[in-house]
Amino acid sequence: MNSLQEVEVNTARDALALLSRMIYKKYGDEVLPLIGEVCRRLGRAIGNQMRTNLDSFDLKSVGSAFLEGAKRRKSPVTLLELTEKRLRCKNERCALGLAGAGRPLCEAMMNMDIGIFEAATGEEIDLSILKTVAAGDECCDVMFALKG
Repeated sequence: MNSLQEVEVNTARDALALLSRMIYKKYGDEVLPLIGEVCRRLGRAIGNQMRTNLDSFDLKSVGSAFLEGAKRRKSPVTLLELTEKRLRCKNERCALGLAGAGRPLCEAMMNMDIGIFEAATGEEIDLSILKTVAAGDECCDVMFALKG
């Protein structure tokens, strides 16, 4: 994306992504821990709300609900694996609008999804970002797994 002016903002999440991009562009790596903390807190709030609508809190159930939400937002997500211990999915575009923003910002903002999964499952989650459009990859490819 050539200009942050072109970034469309339709939701609070879009606004947070744009603000994070702008702050990161201006202040660099120094702000990444702050962005990560805010995103994790937002994710935990979303995950706690998600939990109220679920009958089961295992990773497979939470992962299914997470993917349903992405599809409702018209995010072109593709499920690669969904088990009791792991969820792997890819997306042809960054759901947070971070194309070209850099891997460090992607890692900080993905704390939102970690927070969602940790709050909804009640378990600690490891995230592996295998590919990211933020760093110039052709797609985002991420894996969430139960720790341990």
